Amino acid sequence: MNKIEYRLMSAIVLLALTFENYISVGASYSLAAAASANTYYVSVTGDDSNPGTESAPWRTIQKAVDTVADESTVTVMAGNYSEAIDLEKSNIRFIATGTVIMEGFTVAGDNNEVNGFTITNPDSNYGIMVSGNNNLIEDNEIY
Repeated sequence: MNKIEYRLMSAIVLLALTFENYISVGASYSLAAAASANTYYVSVTGDDSNPGTESAPWRTIQKAVDTVADESTVTVMAGNYSEAIDLEKSNIRFIATGTVIMEGFTVAGDNNEVNGFTITNPDSNYGIMVSGNNNLIEDNEIY
């Protein structure tokens, strides 16, 4: 391999590695940005007229979906939530703390995270349906 071929091959490898890192880091970058933004809370002892703070949480997950802006984190406290969530927004993190039992998620937005939920008796043939891009669905149980 001569010097020109070597440089060309090096440039191709560098481009391939850069593109691969861009694809794999893209979703985590958005989610990391979301982690540092506003955090809201949902609890079975909350009230949807509350501001969604840790000391005055909302009652329903859907209230959080309807209220929060991009790059927000919604922490859902342990309990049973009789609701299936439709999420069409992007860049939102839903993190379950403790055992959070609910009926499912439909995720149509992009760069969202759904983490740690227990989905039982879903309303449809799926527990979590995803049609958006770069969503992270992790550590959920569906049965």
